[in-house]
Amino acid sequence: EMVKEVKEWIRSQGWTTSIFCSKASCLGFCNVDGGVLCIWPQGRFVKGVRNVDDIKKVIIEEVQEMEI
Repeated sequence: EMVKEVKEWIRSQGWTTSIFCSKASCLGFCNVDGGVLCIWPQGRFVKGVRNVDDIKKVIIEEVQEMEI
C-alpha cells in the first residue's frame, strides 16, 4: 500500500517523468529499524524507512538536489 500511495503522491507533484517508484522484494540490506530504499542511479541506500512520510522526505531531498 505504501508504494501505491507514494506513486500517487509523485503523480500529484508532476514528477512522473523524472522519478520512478517500484517495489522490490529484497535489496539485500536487512534492517531492524525499518525498510530500505535505494536512490538510483546514485546507488544510495536509505535504511530505517518506517512510513510513507519517510519515503516522501527522501524523495523531496533528492528533488532539491536534482532541481526538477
